[in-house]
Amino acid sequence: MAWLDDQLDFRWADISPGRTFALTEAGLVACRQMAQMGVLDPDTPCYFPTARGEAASRWDDATGAFVESHPETKRPLARRQARFGNLVRSWKLHGLFMTNWSDGQPWDYTQFMPELQGTPVLQFARKRAQRGQVVLLPLGWYFMGPGSTNLPLEPDPIPFEAKTSNLIWRGRISGTIPSDDRQLWWAASSFMAGQESRAQHHLPQTARWRVAHALRNTPWADVKLILSAQEQTRLDHSPILQTLLDGLVGQRRTQAEHCGGKFLLVIDGNDIGTNKYWSLLSNSVTLMVDSEWETALDAGLEPWVHYVPVPPEREAIEATVDDLLRHPRRCLDIIRAAHALLQPQLDVAMREAADYATLRRYEQQVICTAGLPTTWSLARR
Repeated sequence: MAWLDDQLDFRWADISPGRTFALTEAGLVACRQMAQMGVLDPDTPCYFPTARGEAASRWDDATGAFVESHPETKRPLARRQARFGNLVRSWKLHGLFMTNWSDGQPWDYTQFMPELQGTPVLQFARKRAQRGQVVLLPLGWYFMGPGSTNLPLEPDPIPFEAKTSNLIWRGRISGTIPSDDRQLWWAASSFMAGQESRAQHHLPQTARWRVAHALRNTPWADVKLILSAQEQTRLDHSPILQTLLDGLVGQRRTQAEHCGGKFLLVIDGNDIGTNKYWSLLSNSVTLMVDSEWETALDAGLEPWVHYVPVPPEREAIEATVDDLLRHPRRCLDIIRAAHALLQPQLDVAMREAADYATLRRYEQQVICTAGLPTTWSLARR
């Protein structure tokens, strides 16, 4: 079917279906040097240990399933690895699967891990520059499943015409700034002791801070950052953070309250904005701040067809909103197109077929040559 073919083409963007990759011993060693990487062997079953010790998830003989190695740490990476391992086992797939389920992973593997020799890595989000090596697979139901908060089945009950002429957004302080070749500075670390000076330099470079700052005194824009209780306590005791965030922090809003506005904003965090898909499924027009990130759910997504692109600048956003308000029919066309694009993503059977086809292709195109017996090798004396 065309939808499934389009999904595979997008998830495997710029990787030929006729190409075969060899995961060598050198490639496995390189993977073990990066804590974010998980190499799954569903037949053993196990995740290969990292250079720092055991993998984030492990096989548990008592339950017959992958579990978090240290559940007390509540690491998202461990939960994601465990769920993926159990999925691959239940679908009776074989071979090795190279994964990176951490947030905000933009690395050019050809530079940082040349030992992989282009072997594909499974991620839930990639930058466009990673096409050709990163294969997309959605995260579990809570984040990207049909009927979850981020991909609701229930339609927005408020028609576009009945909404206020406001632009609405709430989001945590998140985002990354390259620190050196392998390290990122994370915006959330602004609230850690001793990070104030780095926050003063790096935080204004993040998309969320820039947009909230640009729109802080704009009557028609209800755009604010939100803080956890711990972050608020830190803010109360830090003059530097108080200066950085003056006028940028607001109260949380529910999804329903967001949908009261005709325009919803999507801004990158560590990777994609988590409100991206429910915004596209609402009866509001989605304005998306320039982004290089994409997930499997973005197949076919086009600017000015399904959403409206904007730079992180007040004048440009204001001009865009004014123009859209003068052209309500264009707004309705964009909303309808976004609904039509995402409708198949709400079909559980279709989504499972796409995920299975993605992993079957990985099983067929990636072969592991590490650990092969070499006694009778034709390439050796």
